[in-house]
Amino acid sequence: MTYLIEFQIHFHDEYQASALIKSDESEKDFCELLLFCRLAFRQMHNLRSNRVSTALAEILSAMHSGAGDYSDYWQMMTKLKTESDIAYYVPFIAALGINVSELVGLIPSLGIYRMVYQLSNEQIARQICPNVAQVKEYHGGGGQKQFISSMELRDKSVVGFELQPKGFGILGKGINYYAPMSVILTFKYLYSLHDVWLHDDWVPKNSRFRKMLIKAANLCGNAFLQGRITTLSQLSLPLEIVNQVSSSQI
Repeated sequence: MTYLIEFQIHFHDEYQASALIKSDESEKDFCELLLFCRLAFRQMHNLRSNRVSTALAEILSAMHSGAGDYSDYWQMMTKLKTESDIAYYVPFIAALGINVSELVGLIPSLGIYRMVYQLSNEQIARQICPNVAQVKEYHGGGGQKQFISSMELRDKSVVGFELQPKGFGILGKGINYYAPMSVILTFKYLYSLHDVWLHDDWVPKNSRFRKMLIKAANLCGNAFLQGRITTLSQLSLPLEIVNQVSSSQI
């Protein structure tokens, strides 16, 4: 059996994105997990081992209890020392939907700043992240920056994957922000797809998929930090990760 999965994420500006995925309903969870892993691998590999790719990998690797739980990231905050460190991590964590005002108080380098200017954690969080990147369902209208991907899955063993960035020019202007943010917002988008409106609130309708997605993100981050993402491993390792999380007792 052959499945074709198509995915696109559009950045209409720096903080507003929309996404759309089309996949076969019979293997929907498997295809969505594999799409995320392939996208994360490709973006981190293309960014290579720079500060932003390392920040992305560490954020993914830290996922344990679940997206939206700041406890996954408190230890990471204690290691941030400079303004650039903070700028690389906090906006991506905020885009996951985590209240970073609960985290900034743990950043040692902000302690003196907080005391001198007598600021609350909420005020500091707003200074660091005056806007938080959001993603919603795509309903048409191309974004200024785009990532268009397609993936072919044959018998759950052979995978073809293409990723086409648009709007970056030959110099790749802005790629160090939009590429990692595309991974974060794809995670958030897939995570939210499995919600249902019930009793005046959104509640998860597929908690197992969410747990598998969190574990897959964790393993993708670990793979990069361990130096396991290469041109060749992009072909097989994402599939291994998805098979692992799909067969686990989550």
